[in-house]
Amino acid sequence: MGKLTTTSTKNERSNRVSVFVTLLMSYLVILLIPVIVFWGLYTQIERIMIENANNSNMTLIEQAKQVVDSRLDEMHLISRNITSHPRLDALLKASSPQNGTEHYNYYTFMQEMQRYRNSSSFITDFYVYLRESDTVLSPSLKTTSSVLFSDIYGYEKLTYQQYQADILHGIHFNRYLPVTEVGKGLNQKRMLTYMQTLPFGEKANPKGALVMLIEERQIAGLLDEIVKTNHGTIYIKEPAAK
Repeated sequence: MGKLTTTSTKNERSNRVSVFVTLLMSYLVILLIPVIVFWGLYTQIERIMIENANNSNMTLIEQAKQVVDSRLDEMHLISRNITSHPRLDALLKASSPQNGTEHYNYYTFMQEMQRYRNSSSFITDFYVYLRESDTVLSPSLKTTSSVLFSDIYGYEKLTYQQYQADILHGIHFNRYLPVTEVGKGLNQKRMLTYMQTLPFGEKANPKGALVMLIEERQIAGLLDEIVKTNHGTIYIKEPAAK
C-alpha cells in the first residue's frame, strides 16, 4: 500500500511538471509570435527608410548638379563669346609698345568684356592674358601679368613663375583649378579658377589665356537654396593633394 501511494504521488508530480512545461511553452510561443512579427516589421520599415533616404539624397544631389551645371553652362557661353570675338585675334598678335589703333582695340574689347560680365552674377571676375605683349585685360582694367599677380589676383600657393607656367602659359581646355585663396590682403577670397587657352583649340603654341574666377560662396549659395528646400545637408569634398 505504501508503494502504491508513493508511485501515485510521483505520477501527480510528473503530471504537474508536464502541465507546467506545456503551459510555459505555450506562453513562450504566444510571446515569441509578436516579437517575430515586430522584428519582421522593423526590418522592413528600416529597409524602406534607408531606400527613401538614399532616393532623397540622390534627388538632392541631382538637383544640385543641375543648378551648378546651368551656371557653369552660362559661364562657358561667355567663354565662347570672348574666345570667338573678332577683335581678339589682332590683340593676341599685338606686341609692345602699341599704337593708337591697338589702344582703341583694347578699350573696345574691355567694353565688350564689361557687357559679358553684367550678364552673369555668378562670375566674380575674369580677364584675358595676351602673351605677346604681356598684357592683361579685364572688364575694368589693363595691366601686366606681374602687377595682376602681385597686387590683385595672386595665388596663395603659387609663385609668380608657377602662375605664369601653370595658368597663363599652360594648355587648357575648359580646365578648372580646385578652390584656393586668391587675391591680396583683405581682398583675398576662396576662388574656383576656370582657364581656357587662346586662341581656342590651340594645343602647341598658346598666345594667351582666358581666366575666370568664381567665389566659393557663389557655389555654396546655389547649394544652400536646395538644402533648405529639401531639409538636407551637402558636403563638398576637395580632391586630395597629390
